[in-house]
Amino acid sequence: MRKDTKSTGGAGNLQLAVSLLIIIVVGYVTFQLLYPVYAFQSLEGTMEEGIKISVRKGDDHHTEMMEKIRRIIDRHNIPLDPADIRIEYDPERRVLSVSAQYYVYVEFPGYTHRYYFEPYAEAEGR
Repeated sequence: MRKDTKSTGGAGNLQLAVSLLIIIVVGYVTFQLLYPVYAFQSLEGTMEEGIKISVRKGDDHHTEMMEKIRRIIDRHNIPLDPADIRIEYDPERRVLSVSAQYYVYVEFPGYTHRYYFEPYAEAEGR
């Protein structure tokens, strides 16, 4: 007996289309949820690098560090005003630190996910 393959061909196409749609939706959701984490890590890494350079160069105005931070904020559309970045020196520990805090809202139909980020970096010296 021969099996009729035409009747299952349409079901295979439908299954492929549904599978592709699921993969696209999962990829989109994953990207939307993970990109703010990537942006945070990029910002915190820049803060760590910048604070070490400020300490090494003795840059009391931290101009180079702040310029790099501004570029990262702009590149990743981080909802953080550079004026809200705190740079503090602890004379007892001889530690210079830079910190900030911000929220990122990721919206989906019927749901909004809120991230809270608090990038922080410090360096000994001075």
